[in-house]
Amino acid sequence: DQVAPGLEREPETVDPVPAAGSPAAEKFLRQASSAFGVGDYEEAARLFRHAALAIPGDAAPLFAMGQALIALEQDAYAARVIRKAVALNPRILDEAGDISGVFMSQKEFDRVLEGLEERAAEEPVNSDALFLLGVQRYFSGDPRCREAFERLFSFVPTDRVSAAFLRAINERFQEEESDLPPIPTK
Repeated sequence: DQVAPGLEREPETVDPVPAAGSPAAEKFLRQASSAFGVGDYEEAARLFRHAALAIPGDAAPLFAMGQALIALEQDAYAARVIRKAVALNPRILDEAGDISGVFMSQKEFDRVLEGLEERAAEEPVNSDALFLLGVQRYFSGDPRCREAFERLFSFVPTDRVSAAFLRAINERFQEEESDLPPIPTK
């Protein structure tokens, strides 16, 4: 068959974050995304939770719920649901998008990230805040995510999710870091 230029068949890919499997879940996801987009994180978390309950094997609503919980400074719950999302679908770590783009603005993402950085610094052994700081840095393309996960792994060497992040970090940032020599110290 002849295909018009530009309309060739796209290469087959596997979506690491499957789409919602039910009309109810799709509705919850749309409403939650709208609430998140205007900064109504409480409503977004509630609706993402409904979506997660409607499609329990799907990591996407859990991960999104975790983002809303981070913005609400509910670190323990956010860490729990993001860990569950990664355990359900480790391929989520292959996502190369920038998580800051889901927030209503870069300024809002920066505000949320700064709060998380403060909480991680205030409680150096707060593994939830440290884990979430690593997650946010990883999904925003910040190679400093390695520091957070290495520190966390030194506290909890049996943490399988942190180990998965460290493997993904090594793959994602290896080439970039190997091309740059360390900054000399005086």
